[in-house]
Amino acid sequence: MIRGIDTIAKCGERKYDLIISDLNMPELNGVETVKKIRTSTINELTPIIFVTGNMESETAKEALSLKPVDLIPKPIDVKYLVEVARKVLSI
Repeated sequence: MIRGIDTIAKCGERKYDLIISDLNMPELNGVETVKKIRTSTINELTPIIFVTGNMESETAKEALSLKPVDLIPKPIDVKYLVEVARKVLSI
């Protein structure tokens, strides 16, 4: 597991084609992490996929306001995740 703070640092170093983030992470949740990532010009438009174990949480509802590509429930259907990622990446 990578902490949100580590993710922000990595996203400040290089451009990513896609970011997949859990909503429940130590120190910063996925929403807070993505908000900080989007303040950087490097990854401000990078597509985001969120995953969560609680689709009904306030954090999940707030995540939708960030316009992610998808919000995927846990346990993760890996086939579905790969399908969504392929569409986003056009592969």
